[in-house]
Amino acid sequence: MGNSNYIEQFIESILGSDYMGPVDSTPAGFASHAVLQRMVKHFGHGYTAVERATDGEVKYNRVRDICIGQKAPAKVSEVIAMARACSQEPLEIFYRITGLENRSRNLWKAEEPGDDVLNEWMRHFERYTLFDENERREYGLAPVRDDIIRELSGDDVVVGTYGRDGKTYAFTARIRMEG
Repeated sequence: MGNSNYIEQFIESILGSDYMGPVDSTPAGFASHAVLQRMVKHFGHGYTAVERATDGEVKYNRVRDICIGQKAPAKVSEVIAMARACSQEPLEIFYRITGLENRSRNLWKAEEPGDDVLNEWMRHFERYTLFDENERREYGLAPVRDDIIRELSGDDVVVGTYGRDGKTYAFTARIRMEG
């Protein structure tokens, strides 16, 4: 694990003064927090609106904790509910989280990340957390939906697993190709 104080200061400078820092300071914990924070911010409504849109499945305090990086990272059910509440495709949100988490590893491993590590990470941070398609186009990025369709190529993809009777079962989703 790298120099966590340096990383925390760097991340706080990107996410702003609301950021409190995830209790789970890992690439996966941070990625889920960052993507969900940006999604709720892009949604343009407060935590109460998100709670109402989830029909109370994710309470106000939990939405706030997820968005400011407090307590545990979001559970799968919370990510799905919040994504739907913010009119986003849950699978797309998982893609953003796992993409950012994967790109964040070098940042967490570095004792004092140099400009090359920080710049590379920043490019990917913007790619996985920008929700405004106009902003994405300015950065020369394709819409995330196209990224998913290209990467997953329309096949069934595993979106979760569960165990029963000593066996592991998978449940899948199919990406529909439009037009």
